[in-house]
Amino acid sequence: AAFMDLWRAYEKYERGQVLPNGDTLIQIARTLEVSLDYLLLDSQSSENPAAKIQDRELLQGFEIVDKMPDKDRETIKSLIDAYIKKRQIEGIMTEKSAV
Repeated sequence: AAFMDLWRAYEKYERGQVLPNGDTLIQIARTLEVSLDYLLLDSQSSENPAAKIQDRELLQGFEIVDKMPDKDRETIKSLIDAYIKKRQIEGIMTEKSAV
């Protein structure tokens, strides 16, 4: 029921019939699991890369890593990079075996 009320209010905002107050914007952002920046700014022009990350648990992990010492951050970046390269290689190998 709360979601439907929020949706009806959102439709009014989209049509320009009503402007939401700050508390309502916060509720919408939490419900949609997006930042207020994402709601208020054009998502295409957003320069915040965190706004593009859908996995909130992953984002929280990145926020923790960001506060770590340089050496630890570099180690974690190297591990992520290695895993990405591994997945890319696996994708190439799968494509070649399918041909």
